[in-house]
Amino acid sequence: MANMKIKINSTTAPLKVAASINITTAGSSNTPGTYAAAAFTNSGTGNGAVITVVIGSGGNATSAVVTVGGDGYKASDVLTFSGITGGDVVVATVAAADLDVDSALGSQAIVPVDDVYCVIPAANGDTVSLEQLQVEHNRKWLLTLNGGGTGNYAAIASAVNNCVVASQRDPLSMPVLGGDNFTLPDGVTISKVELS
Repeated sequence: MANMKIKINSTTAPLKVAASINITTAGSSNTPGTYAAAAFTNSGTGNGAVITVVIGSGGNATSAVVTVGGDGYKASDVLTFSGITGGDVVVATVAAADLDVDSALGSQAIVPVDDVYCVIPAANGDTVSLEQLQVEHNRKWLLTLNGGGTGNYAAIASAVNNCVVASQRDPLSMPVLGGDNFTLPDGVTISKVELS
C-alpha cells in the first residue's frame, strides 16, 4: 500500500514560494541590480530557502522574494543579507503569511508510514525516530521536539505510535499527529521533521 501517511503538526514550515518577505532594514550603498540566491543567515533553524533580492537605484533593497521554500522557518525569523555587493546589511523579517502552511491545521509535514516498523523515542525525550525497513535500505524519519523530556517521552512515543497504527489500519485516513485525536503531552511541540 502506498497511501499510508500521517500529517504532523509542526511549529515550523517552508517559506511560501513567491512570498515577498518584509524588508525591515533596506541598507544603502549596495550596487543596484537583481541578486538571485542572495546569501543570508537566519536567526532561527530554517534552512534551504532561496531568495532573490532587488537593489534599487538608490542602493537600498526594494524586495526580497522567495524562489525556493526550504524548510523549518517560523514567523519572526530574521534573515540577514550581509553586504550583498559590499554595501550595507539588508534585513528581512518572516511573517506568518510568508509560511507555506495549511491554514486550517497549521504547519504540517506529511510522512509516509507504509513500512514503519518501530517508533523509538530518545531517552532524553528530545527526538522520536520512525524507523522504516525497506528492501534496499533502512531509513528513518526524525521528529525533533520542544518540551520533551524523560518524564513524558513514553507518552510522546505512544501518541506517535497510535497515529502510525491508525494510518496503517485505514490507509486513506491520513491522521494528524498533534491534532485532536492524537494529542501530544502538554507543552510538547514538534519543531522539525526530517528524513535521515
